[in-house]
Amino acid sequence: MDTMETSKMQRFSFKALHDHYAVVIPMLQRDYAYGRKNEEEKREHFLKNLKEYLDDSKAHELDFVYGSVDRDNNLKLLDGQQRMTTLFLLHWYLSLCKDAEGKHNFDHFKEMMQRPDKEKGASKLSYKTRYSSTDFCDILVTLETVAEILENPKRGSEKEPIIKEIRISFADQYSDVISDEKAVISEIMKKEKWFLPHWNYDPTICGMLTMLDAIKAVFKTDKCALYYKKLVENDDLVFNFLNLDDFQLTDELYIKMNSRGRPLTRFENLKSKLLPLYDTAKEEAGEQYQQKLDQINRSSERVYTSLREYVSQMLDSKWTDVFWNEWRNAPDRSERPNVDDMMLCFITVLAINSHIIHKLNGSLSFPRNNPLAAEVSQLMKQKDADKGITVRYDKLIELFQENDYAFLFALIDYFNIFNDGGTLKTYYDPAFERELFYHITNDYKIDKMEYEWKAKAFAYTKYLLENPIPNIQHFQDWMRFVNNVCANSYNLDDRADTFGAALAGLNYLYREDIASQLCTIDISVINVLDSSQINEELLKFQLSRNENWNRLIKESENKLPYFDGRLSFILKVCCQVEAGSLDDAGARATFEEYVNKMFAIFPTKNGCDRSWEIPLIRALLSKGDYLMYFKSSNTLLQNNGRDNSWRRYLKEAPNTWHPYATPSCDIRCYFKEVIDDPQFDVTEPKQSLNRIAESRSDDLPMWRKLIIDHPEILENIPTESFGPDRFIRWNTEKTEHSMTDQNNFEIDLLHGKAITSHHAELFSLCKYFELKGKTFGAYGSVKYQTAKSNQATPHFYLGEEDSPIVQVFYQDDLCFRFVLADGNEITDIAYADVESRLNSI
Repeated sequence: MDTMETSKMQRFSFKALHDHYAVVIPMLQRDYAYGRKNEEEKREHFLKNLKEYLDDSKAHELDFVYGSVDRDNNLKLLDGQQRMTTLFLLHWYLSLCKDAEGKHNFDHFKEMMQRPDKEKGASKLSYKTRYSSTDFCDILVTLETVAEILENPKRGSEKEPIIKEIRISFADQYSDVISDEKAVISEIMKKEKWFLPHWNYDPTICGMLTMLDAIKAVFKTDKCALYYKKLVENDDLVFNFLNLDDFQLTDELYIKMNSRGRPLTRFENLKSKLLPLYDTAKEEAGEQYQQKLDQINRSSERVYTSLREYVSQMLDSKWTDVFWNEWRNAPDRSERPNVDDMMLCFITVLAINSHIIHKLNGSLSFPRNNPLAAEVSQLMKQKDADKGITVRYDKLIELFQENDYAFLFALIDYFNIFNDGGTLKTYYDPAFERELFYHITNDYKIDKMEYEWKAKAFAYTKYLLENPIPNIQHFQDWMRFVNNVCANSYNLDDRADTFGAALAGLNYLYREDIASQLCTIDISVINVLDSSQINEELLKFQLSRNENWNRLIKESENKLPYFDGRLSFILKVCCQVEAGSLDDAGARATFEEYVNKMFAIFPTKNGCDRSWEIPLIRALLSKGDYLMYFKSSNTLLQNNGRDNSWRRYLKEAPNTWHPYATPSCDIRCYFKEVIDDPQFDVTEPKQSLNRIAESRSDDLPMWRKLIIDHPEILENIPTESFGPDRFIRWNTEKTEHSMTDQNNFEIDLLHGKAITSHHAELFSLCKYFELKGKTFGAYGSVKYQTAKSNQATPHFYLGEEDSPIVQVFYQDDLCFRFVLADGNEITDIAYADVESRLNSI
């Protein structure tokens, strides 16, 4: 503020302002917003601050109020309505609070707030937005009703009776209401005869009633009468008042600046609380404050007198420009700029990360029942695609203040990390860094918690906080390490406790030069973060000391994005590469050969091409029982998903189990057998995989031969095949099967993730596909019936669904059972004989 503005600024307490002027809320203002039901956080925070101010002995400024004064000495308030109305209600409430002698100060309040130039009872605070709001203020100022009485009426007198008005005060009544802990001011007022019915539809009056209830909840203390005296006798709470007439400004300026009373965004409200925190931090953490200010001034072109000045300027310029430019470049750019939502999201995500590290205090253990886990989970969930981040202001301020204001100071660095003169600063990979920035500024729009991206954001900012001018090679090594470890730590994305443990692990693992220092770190103490991936990264760092290996490993990670940097299957299972292979040119050649084979099958980020995924399943089944076990079922695998995908299968030795046998080997060996098969050709993977499948041995178990020979059941045709997850289950609950051999089960093909969803049965489904389209006399073609219970049995039939001529169920030993319409059964029908027996019916 320049000298001219300062000379025209006046400092007024609420009482002093009303001693000078009658305050009028003009037509262009919005209604009283602090009393809205959905503004509970803002309301409580402001009231608690006021109470704290009244409890200390310091002077506090309640920021600026602007307005113009007319010839009748009415101050038309253009900015400050919310604070002014709240203080009006607070003065009213406190004036009715009883002191130690049981007396209240309402008469003083009434004298202070009544207009001398108007009829008795007019309030010095009035609303032009609605006359009903002014009427309600008049009632609060007087707490009186007018009654009519007949003065000395004489029965039978010929004289007209004299009617006299008297005012009946109910100030004492409301003093008792305020003293009664159970009484609700708003409910009592709404039942009064003087409370007019249409006032229930005035949003300002409704807001005032809500605020009075909130004041009563916050100011539950026997000091309230003293608070009132402090307010009216001291200048502890003051406004900086600017009379716009002194600047020859008009209402038009206000309208342009405030968009006709558009409500402030949550970020704007937080900003108004954030800036004064730097002044508080100067008093309570002076040494750290001065260090940060000195650091800023050493790197700036000008000298700042305070952190508040620096942060305020940067928020109004370059920092905001970064977010504005990224909003403009976002692929899902909204019509309305959401820059404020992005900035609040950015602050919140980083604040929670910082909070977790502070609270863990070096511990790598984060038990699931730790209260911090529940707190973090709740904070993460407080987001809304329409409203933005909804974490309460007081909670955010608590995060800013903890650990001697550490995050408040670090926030400056966080903004500067991403700022390059108003555009997004990148250090080594603009595409990745832009995506990272998007995730930490638009998290409120995303339903999932996105813990993996939040962990990457922590690691990224951690490195740059420690190394503001990073060695780019070391930084790239660190982020490649972080990306690979986070992507392959599958339980990271589960819960807040695993996320917290992952952050603690990354904090523990951080080194400026991770490539050379990882070998010195004890990773046995790490939780959540995948230790096998960390060991793989160590091996790759060791090999990368040879420039040929370094180039080859980086190229391979880029060439196989589906595996998120996981190369252990190729390195260890296929090539048996160790740290000692550093100078082994033969090992490099073999490694490159297998990378090309894997690329032939998994050429994109999405994995296997759909057209040769089924040939891959068939080829694998021709080599062995490769099925992974997951969620009470086995799976033939698929591209997507975390736990039943090709990526998970090749990550490490998979979890395997069958009711008929326990696999005696690492089942990934079957994948290696496929790509080592002489028939496999990287130039035509689909055709060569089909050739491998069709060369299957006749000695395979029947269930594997059926899937290989009937690829149509893998096409995910509704009700006639596997579902998209390709879950298969040997049903051990069906006691009619002998279960003495892997074919002597009901083998269910699940359309969902559980047996309680629709499911088909392998043997009957494959026989159905063999017969599908054939006609059986007057009965037509066979139809398939799935089941939706682990007790019901899938089957196919002839006739109508509600009156089948015959139902065909799989029995055992590659035989079927016919159930006829009359209830009779024919059993032990061989697989090959089913068609002829149906023709004979």
